[in-house]
Amino acid sequence: MRPLSFFAHFWRGTRAAKPAGTTMDHETDNQAATQVAHSRNENPAPASGGEPDATKPRPRQTGFALMDPERRKAIASAGGKAAHARGTAHRFDSHAASEAGRRAHQRGTAHVWTPEAAREAGRKGGRAARKRAQAAAAAAAAAPTDTLPEAT
Repeated sequence: MRPLSFFAHFWRGTRAAKPAGTTMDHETDNQAATQVAHSRNENPAPASGGEPDATKPRPRQTGFALMDPERRKAIASAGGKAAHARGTAHRFDSHAASEAGRRAHQRGTAHVWTPEAAREAGRKGGRAARKRAQAAAAAAAAAPTDTLPEAT
């Protein structure tokens, strides 16, 4: 399709190209969605019971952030199905993982464990797990047990 004039393609999508008072349907829908989203976010309830932080303005949501989660999920699902249908979807299988590891080792960016370093890492993980378990046991022992009186 050829533009009406040489400069018509420069003006496409700008305010100068639209007569005053005219909008396209999708622009009206976007404006309505933006207004709804902003009305939801005008006075957010503070999470900690204090005043909302007035020093940090909330970023304006645009694009996918304006959509409800179900709509975003439907669009993502359709995109994934289309990619698989075209054959351009990425499949990370064991062969691809093997290639990725091989490339890292060839470049020298992969971590190489010495036997002593591996033993020390195992010891460190074991100590951390034991410490977490002891803290959980101490918290459970210190917590008051609410026992109900037996009904007679």
